[in-house]
Amino acid sequence: MLEVVAEPPTARLRINDREYATGSPYRIRLAAPGHLRVGATPWCNVSVDGRAYGQTPLVNITLPPGSHRVTCTSPEAPTRTRSVTLAPGQNLPVVFGAQ
Repeated sequence: MLEVVAEPPTARLRINDREYATGSPYRIRLAAPGHLRVGATPWCNVSVDGRAYGQTPLVNITLPPGSHRVTCTSPEAPTRTRSVTLAPGQNLPVVFGAQ
């Protein structure tokens, strides 16, 4: 994920009684990915944002920060869905219990 942050200029330059900002007023920062750990009772097949990841337990689904939709499907239980918000660098557990 790419994040653009507006910041005030770091220095000013004076030429002929006019002042100018030096340097770019923007800084580009790459946001660190986050990770999901998914478990379920009973077991299920996991998809995140429509992409299949396999059967539970899953311990290291790497995703960009932001909102994601986690779906748990199994022949032994109804389909379960949860929306999660992942922060940069976060390791977030998602557990689907029996219904």
